Amino acid sequence: MKRFSRTRQQGQATVWILAALALAVMAFLSGEVDRIVEAKRQARPALQAKYLQDSGAAIAHWYQRDLATLDADGAPALTEADVLAGAGLTPRYGLRLAISQPIRQGNLRWHSIALWLPPEANDATTFDPATGRLTPDPRALSYVVSGQAFQQAAWQRTTEAVANLVSALNAYAQQRSRSLGGDVTRNPFRALNCGQVEAGELPCLDDYVPAPTIAAALGLNPGQLVDAWNQPLLVSGGTDANRTAAPYSMAVKATTPWGASLVSVALQSLH
Repeated sequence: MKRFSRTRQQGQATVWILAALALAVMAFLSGEVDRIVEAKRQARPALQAKYLQDSGAAIAHWYQRDLATLDADGAPALTEADVLAGAGLTPRYGLRLAISQPIRQGNLRWHSIALWLPPEANDATTFDPATGRLTPDPRALSYVVSGQAFQQAAWQRTTEAVANLVSALNAYAQQRSRSLGGDVTRNPFRALNCGQVEAGELPCLDDYVPAPTIAAALGLNPGQLVDAWNQPLLVSGGTDANRTAAPYSMAVKATTPWGASLVSVALQSLH
């Protein structure tokens, strides 16, 4: 009887010990969960900011990749689905997007794309689709991708490509004039016989044609004779050029995807 009583007391003590250990473990785990939740809460703003920055960079990369089509005449209106798919984005943290109408200024055309992470309630963010202006809620994180800078850079690269081709044509004309004995009455930008173009001569181009067709005569690579939207530059010895009397000229033209034109001329030197 005494042995049974002692065994029962030992069993009860073991139960109490196990119960105390279980309570200690539960208290520890509860504290750990609280610490994890708090750590995640504190890390959330930094994670949101990084997500927004990375998303903006992805949209900018997509915009530059499709520079020739996004702002082209006749292009369909951009949608949120287009932007997400093009940039490869999955919306998180309540991501919001807004896209402007095509914005035109001078020779340029572009879209502005705004993205922001709104506050948990009562988001006061506004976006003007006509101007691309974003006015974010003070509590929101925001980012704007403007195509203006991208298209401005493309216009500048195209201007340089046109200038380089004009320089090459000027150099060609000087060399050609020397081969003609300095006779300034001869048009160096046209073959002597339009029906039979000799080696080293330029064909008689009365209208604009792709510049790569004359690359070999100029000693250039056809890949050098394209604009920033990967379209060939155009050359003409008739339209926009002077072919009637010295100084003769040849026109070089580039056209943006939205139809703006850039024209420059190579001019015969009379000296």
